[in-house]
Amino acid sequence: IVVNSPKPATLTINGNFSTNTSQINQAGSASDLTLVVNGQLTLGYQARLTANITATSVNDAGGGNVAITGNLAANGGNVSLAYQTTVSGNVSTSGTGTISTAQNGSIGGNVTGGSGSISISESGTVAGNVTGTGSITVVQSATVSGSVSAGSGAVSLGYQAKVNGNLSTTGTISLGQASRVGGTISGGSGNVTVGYGATVIGTLTTSTGTIDIAQIA
Repeated sequence: IVVNSPKPATLTINGNFSTNTSQINQAGSASDLTLVVNGQLTLGYQARLTANITATSVNDAGGGNVAITGNLAANGGNVSLAYQTTVSGNVSTSGTGTISTAQNGSIGGNVTGGSGSISISESGTVAGNVTGTGSITVVQSATVSGSVSAGSGAVSLGYQAKVNGNLSTTGTISLGQASRVGGTISGGSGNVTVGYGATVIGTLTTSTGTIDIAQIA
């Protein structure tokens, strides 16, 4: 699909839509095209989309390696991205929708959820912040360049996972072996566990929760 004049354009699909291996506005700008899918968006293997995209839900069932230049949003549904899929902008959902980013993939903006869980998958990167009110998991070797805020949800960092900014929640906090938080940790009533060899550069505080610090942390 090529977007010609007039620009910007809006393409609305009433129903489910599968990109297959399509190239949509690949040579254009994301500001040229808004893609609205009133149903499930299924991403095909190595699809290339340059647009700001909104769908009821997003499923990267085609095998991954998708490149989205622009923002990707779900209207309360789940967002599931497969291996090495990249999104240059923000990824978001609302309500109880969940977000799972791609293994070895990247998000160029923020990841924002509602009360559903958020998982930053293994060796994936997020250039911005990760925010929600449900649980947030930063899996093994994943990196969040910004801050992580989970409201009252639990936050878990896997082996060698990194959050370069601050981390805050009133729920439980678990820092896995050799994980790292580059800013402060602000807890509440939930317990905080700092695993073996984990690092916190800033201060670590809770209101009433206990703090358990392992050896060489």
